[in-house]
Amino acid sequence: MTQATLTNMDKAAILLRALTPGPNQAVLSQLEPAQASQLRSIMANVAKRPDLAKVTQEVMSEFQELRRHAASSTSSAAPHYAANWVARQYTESAGSDRSDEVSVPAANESANVAAKLVQVAPLILARVLQTEPPRVLVLVLQALPSDHAASVLKLLPPDGRGAAVSMMATGLNVAEPVSECVLQTVLQQCSVIGPVRETTQDEDAQVKRLVGVLQVLDREERLRLMNLLSEENEAIAAKIDDCLYDYTDLLRIGDRSLQKILMQTDQKTLAMALKTAPEEIRDKVMKNMSERVRAALAEEMEFLSEVPNAKAEAARKDITAIIRTQDKEGSLVWLEA
Repeated sequence: MTQATLTNMDKAAILLRALTPGPNQAVLSQLEPAQASQLRSIMANVAKRPDLAKVTQEVMSEFQELRRHAASSTSSAAPHYAANWVARQYTESAGSDRSDEVSVPAANESANVAAKLVQVAPLILARVLQTEPPRVLVLVLQALPSDHAASVLKLLPPDGRGAAVSMMATGLNVAEPVSECVLQTVLQQCSVIGPVRETTQDEDAQVKRLVGVLQVLDREERLRLMNLLSEENEAIAAKIDDCLYDYTDLLRIGDRSLQKILMQTDQKTLAMALKTAPEEIRDKVMKNMSERVRAALAEEMEFLSEVPNAKAEAARKDITAIIRTQDKEGSLVWLEA
């Protein structure tokens, strides 16, 4: 009886069966629950094939060829990534005598791969990543500077953006070698389309990186993604929201918008916030006041001989709160970077 042609999922299941139980489960844990469940079912079915040994060898040979020649169509991208995760685990579980069969980047190549990814145009990266699962998107975005990551994010489908932002907020539990394999493969696929950093699980680092990405996005997109994130993880969303705005944003706000903020700010609060502020901030604020109000503020600041850091910080947070509120209401005009 002739066996049915192997599908991509059949091939992934066969590759997974080549692993020992430990690495096998490690790979499945990197996938979405539904996909992992489907693969487990297919693994049980392919185990019953009488020609299992033969097809396993064929699949492994095909995989070696895929590793040497990056796929040129986005339709083959997803199974290629699954194969990369399998390949790394397969190499480690099978021993050094199999290491020549699968090409994986050495640990000291990680920084070099990340540096090359930074040189890839956002449009090319977005094209490669548009059909990939959120885990792959996040690994790549975390390897890029905030402005570059934001440019790529804006070019991705809305659903992909939302899922990636939610996952970036909490980080990924992905082994460094697996991350290296994914980045290397993304780079290879980018090189097919056109010319062509280490991940951290620290929550503060994740928040800082995501804040940098969100600050570059348009207001509407930023608020949409923040709403999605609030539904997924309210605590992280609140922490990010707290870091998204700062009193130094006064430098990034248009004059008319700044004047609206000043109208809502108590003069004594403003004086305490500006007393020890950088000169460029004080100058911009003063230029957006009438001569009478400017003189009164200067007198108030002169009267404050010394402002404790705690009081200055509290005053600046009051100004930041006004900036946050007006931005969410859509009444601020931001200057282009």
